[in-house]
Amino acid sequence: MIYPSFLFSSSISGIGCQAIKKNNNSFSKQVKKVKRLKKRKNKNSSHDFSKPFYRTFLIETAIKAINESQGILKNKERRIKILQESLPEEEQCLPLEEEAEMIKATENKIEKTLKIDNSFRNRLRKKDVKLMKKKWKREKLSMLNKTKHSWVILKNNITTPTGETYNNIMTPAGKMKLGDSDIFSHSYNDEGISSGSICESEHAVNLWMSELTSTSGDVLFKGIRHGVLSPYGLDKNSQERKVGRVNRGKEVILAALYANQAILESAIQNPDEVVPLQLTSTSLVTAGNVWSVTEGDQLEDQIYSWNELSNKVIELEVVDKSGNCQKIKVKPEIIPFNFGVNELSLKFKIGQKKSDSINLEGLKILLGDGFCNSTDPQGWVGKYLADNPKNKSVVLQLVQQIKEIWEAKAHNTDESDPYKMARCIVLLTYEIGIIPAWNCKSGKDRTGFLDGEVKREVIKLHQNESVTPWGALGSEDQKLLQKVLLNSGNLQIQESNTGGAQGNKVCTKTPWMLSSAELSLKRKRIGDRDAWKKIKGLSNFVNS
Repeated sequence: MIYPSFLFSSSISGIGCQAIKKNNNSFSKQVKKVKRLKKRKNKNSSHDFSKPFYRTFLIETAIKAINESQGILKNKERRIKILQESLPEEEQCLPLEEEAEMIKATENKIEKTLKIDNSFRNRLRKKDVKLMKKKWKREKLSMLNKTKHSWVILKNNITTPTGETYNNIMTPAGKMKLGDSDIFSHSYNDEGISSGSICESEHAVNLWMSELTSTSGDVLFKGIRHGVLSPYGLDKNSQERKVGRVNRGKEVILAALYANQAILESAIQNPDEVVPLQLTSTSLVTAGNVWSVTEGDQLEDQIYSWNELSNKVIELEVVDKSGNCQKIKVKPEIIPFNFGVNELSLKFKIGQKKSDSINLEGLKILLGDGFCNSTDPQGWVGKYLADNPKNKSVVLQLVQQIKEIWEAKAHNTDESDPYKMARCIVLLTYEIGIIPAWNCKSGKDRTGFLDGEVKREVIKLHQNESVTPWGALGSEDQKLLQKVLLNSGNLQIQESNTGGAQGNKVCTKTPWMLSSAELSLKRKRIGDRDAWKKIKGLSNFVNS
């Protein structure tokens, strides 16, 4: 298929000149539309505003793609000038709806600019259009991964509605350091691996350590969050994909060791000794394949990875304080879980049978074989409770909730609390002295929401309250969840993975024809409309 040049955005003369005028007029109309919207908008809420980082990211990566076009596109200077004229001012700040309109206009202009043919008059072949779009996509991914200021330790204060302050810390893999270098033998070099790195076979994707501390410095919670272990952009049966899923798992294990540095230091100081490590892995993907969504295959890759690495002695390479790479011996015990939390799973019941078979085996290890009928928990939890710890009451409350949810099969329904079982598993894991890991496909949206749900509950427990009953949140708990989601670094992690667009996709409105399948997150978990809009942000307009 070929495209006539009068459809495209720029030219030097003749028909092409008319095309560029038409494109610029279209962009100008979009700008005028934004100005009209701006006059009508109420600007009282600072939460509804956004800076143009994402638009700048789109334009800068498109310019790089044009520079690297290698003969596909001539007249590069003209094309680059067109895009440079569209660069927003750095300090510009628009309400979210207006910024969304500008993003659409910018993407439209870039696509038309990339489609311009060599002479601005002749036709452009479809394969060249596809090639330019691929180059643009590669440039976007490269910039996301190599922008060092996006992969820094994030420190935020969470102030509760009642005035207490907590410290939230997010540490990316590239900053997990014992000395000057990160702990991974294949170094991150202070860069990152964003959620769009679907073919990555060396590193885990979007790997972070998540912490919450009190103002006195007491660690209240610590865990590892990441994207799915599957390099699902590679051919399903390729050797690189098989190796990649295991490599990703190894990095999550190393991150868990970093989160428990006493174990890591012991492993480094005694390289001939085998160090035990327990870990739970709570996945949030839909355990089935639907159209182009292959989360069922991705979950299989993740389970394969954990099976390859669990209950056996493995050698890992770690970089010590002196910058030396040395081998350590670890025997991981990993309990995998999967609880689908989106509409496909909770409303359309996709993948629930597969998930339940995984979860049943996991619960038997965590709570004991007869956990449903047993009064006293066995398994990992039983061993922990044998020493009569101070947090015994909290542990037993969480165990009771897990049993109730499982017996009622409530984990397979919304029940005004889509993340109820995942939250309980992650919390219980930490309460019994084990580092939890959790993930979705990208490691930023569902993963981020669970991060917020867990920390909301941790704050409640720190205030000497009992475990919140599962189900709809009361108004005060909704306000606390809003505070956590907006101030716990999750929006910044989303920005790092998109090029500047903050916002969580779990808050995206369900299409009207599927309104009956909409989850209860807005009404029963967050509650406030303005907070919901801020948490959703610009997530509708990004593809990562």
